[in-house]
Amino acid sequence: MYIEVIQNKKHYDSLGYLMYKELKQIYPSISGVRTSKIYYFKSEMNTDFIENLLMDRITDQVKINDSAESEFDYSIGIEYKPGVMDPEALTLREYLSLSLDYNDEVKIIRRFYFNDSNDNRAKISEYMKNIHYNPLIETISESIHFISDKESDEFLLREINLNTDLEALSQSMTLSLNPNEMNVIKEYFDNIGRSPTDIELETIAQTWSEHCVHKTFKSDIDYDGRIIKNLFKSTIMHATDVINHPDAISVFYDNAGIWNFDNDRCICFKVETHNHPSALEPYGGAGTGIGGVIRDVIGTGLGFKPIANTDVFCVGENDDNIPEGTINPRNVLKGIVSGVRDYGNRMGIPTVNGAVHFHPDFAGNPLVYAGSLGIARKKNAFKKVIEGDMIVLVGGKTGRDGIHGATFSSVSLHDQSQKVSSGAVQIGNPIEEKQMLDGILEADGLYNAITDCGAGGLSSAVGEMGEHTGAEVNLDNVPLKYNGLTYDEIWISESQERMILAVPSRNYDSIKEIMNKHGSNISHIGYFRGKNLSIYYRGTEVCSLSMDFLHNGVPGQLRKAEHYVSLESCEDRIIDKDLNSLAEAVISDRNVASKEWIIRQYDYEVMAQTIMKPLTGIEQDSCSDAAVLMPLNSSKAIVIGNGINPHYGRINPKKMTYAVIDEAMRNILAQGADMEHTAILDNFSWGDVNNNTGSLGALVESAEACRDYAIRLGTPFISGKDSLNNYFKMKDNVIEIPHTLLISAISVADIQQIRGSYFKHKDNLIYLLGKRTAPELSGSVLYRVMDMAYQGIMPDIDINESAVILEKMNIINKMRIAESAHDISDGGLFVSLMEMTFGSGLGADIEIHSELPDYQYLFSETQTRFIIEIKSENAEIFEKTAGTYCKRIGSVTSNNNVNINYNNHLHTFDIKWFKSLWKGKKDE
Repeated sequence: MYIEVIQNKKHYDSLGYLMYKELKQIYPSISGVRTSKIYYFKSEMNTDFIENLLMDRITDQVKINDSAESEFDYSIGIEYKPGVMDPEALTLREYLSLSLDYNDEVKIIRRFYFNDSNDNRAKISEYMKNIHYNPLIETISESIHFISDKESDEFLLREINLNTDLEALSQSMTLSLNPNEMNVIKEYFDNIGRSPTDIELETIAQTWSEHCVHKTFKSDIDYDGRIIKNLFKSTIMHATDVINHPDAISVFYDNAGIWNFDNDRCICFKVETHNHPSALEPYGGAGTGIGGVIRDVIGTGLGFKPIANTDVFCVGENDDNIPEGTINPRNVLKGIVSGVRDYGNRMGIPTVNGAVHFHPDFAGNPLVYAGSLGIARKKNAFKKVIEGDMIVLVGGKTGRDGIHGATFSSVSLHDQSQKVSSGAVQIGNPIEEKQMLDGILEADGLYNAITDCGAGGLSSAVGEMGEHTGAEVNLDNVPLKYNGLTYDEIWISESQERMILAVPSRNYDSIKEIMNKHGSNISHIGYFRGKNLSIYYRGTEVCSLSMDFLHNGVPGQLRKAEHYVSLESCEDRIIDKDLNSLAEAVISDRNVASKEWIIRQYDYEVMAQTIMKPLTGIEQDSCSDAAVLMPLNSSKAIVIGNGINPHYGRINPKKMTYAVIDEAMRNILAQGADMEHTAILDNFSWGDVNNNTGSLGALVESAEACRDYAIRLGTPFISGKDSLNNYFKMKDNVIEIPHTLLISAISVADIQQIRGSYFKHKDNLIYLLGKRTAPELSGSVLYRVMDMAYQGIMPDIDINESAVILEKMNIINKMRIAESAHDISDGGLFVSLMEMTFGSGLGADIEIHSELPDYQYLFSETQTRFIIEIKSENAEIFEKTAGTYCKRIGSVTSNNNVNINYNNHLHTFDIKWFKSLWKGKKDE
């Protein structure tokens, strides 16, 4: 039976009205659009109960086993594809199971009705694709298909013949293994005298994937004749080892890096990428990205409590040159924002810090960085699986969503990815994760180890935890969303909201009681024992692999890299335009403009610990440099910031690396952080490092720059993640993303050092602190809006000089003499000045004398610079502390303008007008 809920004509169908407005401009024959939701039940239901449950009697009408089609010319229905989880249907089914003892299937369809005299049905169906539905996970519905109706329950163990074209076999099975790796696998099975099963090959592929084992970073690299042994160990890890920071509790070992907070507690921080899934299904990809990194935090040590999330997005420009097989960047951004919003908000975790960058080369491959911060007692910082522990699976049930996610994320995208990789995208359910989280936190002390089922699913989670003990797994005990999954699908599925616990047998009943109380599934699926990885299904051993081969058998290789040639053109073109018009173009550029429309969608105050929010100022609509949290029962603050600039990455990766580390440090120091208690995280998102030696060379140069600057700052890396081969292949073209490095910074500081980033009081003095401003405009916002991005010189950093400036800023923070501070980054000094006025409405009188043209000085993006507001009585001590690196440039005023006297030529900028440009509201 089915029940359709459709709004009364008298009431406002907002989605229908918006669609009507959209489509009327394209198809004038359309005279009306209505929307409804149809609930299909495989078994008969109590209709009165269902009507009262599903409808609002004031605004809705209900049709039972009867559609509203007779009132319209035609309709189009959208439903999830078979095997894709529908959280709404799942929730309804669980409620009906408790209320009516209904345990049969439920399916939900969104239906769109059209009054259209010309019957544009086919054209509208095509138009709706990637706008009102995603063909990766949804389809136009024609008939109702319940999954279990068609699925075979037959068990047949499949062995794979390796005496064949191994490269073709890897491609056909989506293993993403190269010929050398396939040959090593063949040699292993030849030595033990048998062929592998399909699940064994799948397990090796997940474990050896670039996504899981980071083969490129661990490789030896021939960089222009210089051999680098293990790029990761010689750069990122080397820096952390040399610094040997006392606050570093656990680094590059667990799911997240662990950092000291106070005498009793520690914090952990992890930032993940979810790029490829988000390219195909933005909402689900970003949602499961944030859900996955939250589970990383939960799975760190013996379970950290997530207290804050971060997000950074890089998307394509919104233009007409959208590659075939991709989603319009506008819809990508809407989808990924919504995915992070819904997951974080529904779990009750604030999203407190982030950034958005636009570049045309992200059109085929957007970047989605999702971060999470957790807190725990220090006694919970470490874990260890004990031989004989039970393997316990908690959380969501297992389905067919997320098959081959790890191997899919290790290769490039192409114009057919939406059609052939649909199974690789996971579907999230934040309520399920919240229930699981509550249960795990209550079960503190009852388990020996924990990790999440992320990339590779059970394959990676159990395989990693059992590396030193072995593991025996019975797949018959894994709870399934529906019947018909094969044994290998159960094993490698990346269905979300699942975690593995290592539990002493004596504690299992207690944990089971706790998880049941919180409504979370729990199953005993095996034991950590036996030295090998042994998997059983229906009484048959389907997998038997040596743990040593699984974790240490992946062959190394020497990769060839070449120096990346900078795109800088040292000659500048003179800009002969009015300064005011340049200022308007820069302040309204989408990379500079306010992201309030995104930030307001997030709950950044839940948990009541966010004391410095992403939006600040009198009207809470200006921007902060960093987020600040004050955990309960503490006088210490946690400061979170980031640095990223893909535009620089395209030009000069080494200089870009210095710049984004510097920006991350500036962001937190401007907010009042303590440099002596600061750690950073790296996230490399790179293009084709397998075939492009210049791209691999850029990765080498960036990693070595990370090492050098971190050592000079004394700021260690505690965690990181790389996402390589981010390029989009079309029939006759390849779009490779800019070399992109995200640096996230976390600091623990005295709460008394924290301050805002907007002007506070009339007559306070304004200082420029930092490097001498130079005409460094290559890649700058100004040059990009002038279509001359690669002209001129890109900002460079002398790491010794910049470290001294940052250390002086740290001293100023400890002295607590700065009333406000704001770092200078995108858009240069002009943008930072204006942003400081937006928060308070106070103005500024600025006087500058320089040999540079005004536009070069005001829009230069020279690094390691701050604007500092100081009370006049603190000017002497400030100037003495800052030394030659500070310059008084003006004072705060009570008028509504920023007046810049540049070489005795006065320029006046109306704050209200420029704020309207910055907020994208100039026409209001």
